Amino acid sequence: MTTSLNKQFPAARRPLILTEDDDGAKIVQVHLAGGDFAKVFADDFTKLMALGLSPNWFLNDNGGDRVYVRTHMPLEKGWTGNIITVARFIRPVPLRGLIVRHLDGRPLNLRRDNLFVSERRSRAKAREWSIVNGQCIALSA
Repeated sequence: MTTSLNKQFPAARRPLILTEDDDGAKIVQVHLAGGDFAKVFADDFTKLMALGLSPNWFLNDNGGDRVYVRTHMPLEKGWTGNIITVARFIRPVPLRGLIVRHLDGRPLNLRRDNLFVSERRSRAKAREWSIVNGQCIALSA
């Protein structure tokens, strides 16, 4: 089952494809400029769109070795800046100084079960911190 969501989200400039992942979960492939695509659970995508986020996602780097999937949020939604990091909306960070990491190390995999909140440490130590402090992945969230 593969369906285009572009009619449902006419502001999208690139393909939005509803499909199933290898494990049968419904996901949306959000095509980015440059030909790559981010994948996100369909229910999370629907929630993000209901918040008013743009369906036109893009990659942004930190000038070093990290890239982030970002999009725009209309200023009238009360956000202080209008560019947001998508992963932080899927897996909210409760405290300043914490970050969202990807279990598989792939920043284009925005499935909720691939995201976890951690301190700014090496990936292995961050995973340990997350489990010890109860920030491990909540699959039902």
